[in-house]
Amino acid sequence: FALQQGIANMPSSTRAALSATMDLSQLNLPNVPSEDRFSGTDGVSKNGFELVNMKGESNGRVASLVVYRHDSTLKGMLTYTSESGEVRSSENAFSLQDDGSTHEYVIGYTLTKGTGGEGGVFVCEDGNLLFEKTLQELMLTDTDVTNVRVGYVTWGANVQGQLSLDRISMYVPSLPDVYVNAQTGADTNEGTQDSPLASIVRAAEIARQGTTVHIAKRVYRGALKLKGNGEPGKPIRFVGEETRDTAIVGSIRADALEWTSDQASIFKADVTKLKDGGNYVGTWSLSRAPRWLCETKTAGVCSKKYHV
Repeated sequence: FALQQGIANMPSSTRAALSATMDLSQLNLPNVPSEDRFSGTDGVSKNGFELVNMKGESNGRVASLVVYRHDSTLKGMLTYTSESGEVRSSENAFSLQDDGSTHEYVIGYTLTKGTGGEGGVFVCEDGNLLFEKTLQELMLTDTDVTNVRVGYVTWGANVQGQLSLDRISMYVPSLPDVYVNAQTGADTNEGTQDSPLASIVRAAEIARQGTTVHIAKRVYRGALKLKGNGEPGKPIRFVGEETRDTAIVGSIRADALEWTSDQASIFKADVTKLKDGGNYVGTWSLSRAPRWLCETKTAGVCSKKYHV
């Protein structure tokens, strides 16, 4: 059994929380002799159950909650992928209620990129905080989460029984406004007015229902690929700060191409895959080659380029 949920039909999220009300008493979890032993026939991976798995776009396990028994005590352990690899440690373990009743568990995270260790991961049981560590303490890889799985059995070969789920909810923060400024922003920022993004490409990735993207005046190049969906009454809007001085174009400047000297005053460039900042703008099928003029002051050196 596995329930997989994309982040509420939205793009990847750096902040969210999963709430699940469930009964763990019907899981037949063999005893784990040593919490420090994760792999092996008597380790946590074979005898524990991966209750929640948070998956990233380029990271198979951002963080997960594994339940197991040690010395007849029901316990939970947070495993995660750090900068140096996957970490499973008894230091990330905590005791759980084991009274045969239904309990509510909340697993939350703040994985904001480029914040130098701010944010972290926490686990609550019936409103009581069981586990909380910062990104700096965990050395957790900066990433986003694209989907969450409940009851995702990649481990637990020796586990039997069943998991009873009563209610599952996913909470993501609203994102009414995103700000973009190519001159003062950075794509590692949060996209607020005081901390704007640099590109409309990143803004399109994080925009969701009802988001308005405010774009500072400038020409912005790049392909827009929305990961979120709008809905009637909650569209995704891109609004220029000054309509006469703000433009989104799919073309690129001639000097963004990679030029090589073919002869003393003749230059050539591959336009089949145009790049802008490392991102492909598109692949062209050309009936005729576009033309540029190169201004040369030194033989073999194109100092300025003009499209004609």
